[in-house]
Amino acid sequence: MNKRPFIYLLSHSYSGSTLLTFLMAMHPEIATIGELKATSMGDINTYRCSCGELLTKCGFWQAVVQETARRKIEFSLDNFNTHFRAEDLVCDKAMKAAIRNSFWEGVRKILLNYFWPCRKKFNKIMCSNLELIDIVCKLQKAKFFLDGSKDATRLKFFLQEDSLDVKILFLLRAPMGAINSYINHNKVGLEVAIDEWLRRSKEIIYLLSRVPANQFLGISYENLCQRPNEVMGGIFEFLQLPKLDSALNFRSVEHHILGNAMRLKNSSEIKLDEKWKKQMSECDINFCKQAVGYMANNLHKFMQKF
Repeated sequence: MNKRPFIYLLSHSYSGSTLLTFLMAMHPEIATIGELKATSMGDINTYRCSCGELLTKCGFWQAVVQETARRKIEFSLDNFNTHFRAEDLVCDKAMKAAIRNSFWEGVRKILLNYFWPCRKKFNKIMCSNLELIDIVCKLQKAKFFLDGSKDATRLKFFLQEDSLDVKILFLLRAPMGAINSYINHNKVGLEVAIDEWLRRSKEIIYLLSRVPANQFLGISYENLCQRPNEVMGGIFEFLQLPKLDSALNFRSVEHHILGNAMRLKNSSEIKLDEKWKKQMSECDINFCKQAVGYMANNLHKFMQKF
């Protein structure tokens, strides 16, 4: 069976995943819509595709709607049916729970494999993901698919899918930068943001420690911003794709990417975001360093040349 080459972007929130998605999308062999799970889109009637059109008016998305209808797939622009969630509380917990330890992952496996309501719902959502991946690849005339959804539990499910050849791009931003951006976007306190960063870090470490080293590539957000050509060349080499002369002018072609507000900007300028150096007090920075230091060191073990 020919497996679909599948690239998954794993990272903490606000770590530059949208930027990397745009740069990856410049490669003619890579199809993407950004976050395949398609959550947090708000009012679908006012949501704009990265091409600038309303999602409901965009020609690309209308083609997706038509093709999913032809294939009789449960899909609509306000519910892709690709997010692993369920109405049943037990099944919902089994699919959305954070990765914890081997015991709880064993419980999850039993529920999703042997408890019929959970198994049925999980299989339906996975089928919707695989069909949409195939549709997007055909519409964008590309072989590889990139999912920029970021979260580890979703990646775990794809790693277990036999029809996918999964490669992981682990994008790591300096903890203070990711934590400060989380505070600014979610209007929460420092301790809440740190707890979220630590929670995600535990999931990432658990997952990557169980994946062969040749299946993932660690990438520094700071290096991506400061040496983009070098880093992108390394990514394409890792994926065994031809290198591009330049992937940096990513606004020069039309994309259809979902995600944060960066998707609507006009500039291709790559600028390192270090607002945290001005916005965080010395006391907060020191507290942050003490809180995340051990976990940050463990994460850096998964970083390679980038």
